Amino acid sequence: MLKSLFTCFLCIIFISSCKSQGRLKNTNTDAMELTFLLEDNYSGHDKEEFLTINDQNELEKFFGKINRTRKPGLPIPEVDFKKEMVIVWCGGNKDASKLRLSVKNTTDQILFLKKERMTISNLKGAVITPFVMYKLPKTHKVVKFK
Repeated sequence: MLKSLFTCFLCIIFISSCKSQGRLKNTNTDAMELTFLLEDNYSGHDKEEFLTINDQNELEKFFGKINRTRKPGLPIPEVDFKKEMVIVWCGGNKDASKLRLSVKNTTDQILFLKKERMTISNLKGAVITPFVMYKLPKTHKVVKFK
């Protein structure tokens, strides 16, 4: 009797531990976190644009446009494009503001990013072309901005 009670106890522990591990796996794969890389007041883009960069050549091309009038230029951040992608929001030719992106919502097929524009008081009245750059885990979801 003691042996069967012990066996039953082990089965309950085993089953409950398997369920908790399954739940942890699901929550980790759904998390899409943006990692801040860089921001600056000159993007070289006069109009508002959103760029999704998926390889090193695209990233170097973007920095080529930014750095053509800078000495020294901004360093190109290191990104592992096998695992990550880069999102860039060029704010366009606007009054001085800081740009921020955050994950608003995600579905099976779409990743929604929230745009935030905050006025910089010490540069009020200055016209700049700001940009902000983030990396996030590579995904096949469509990225949309709101």
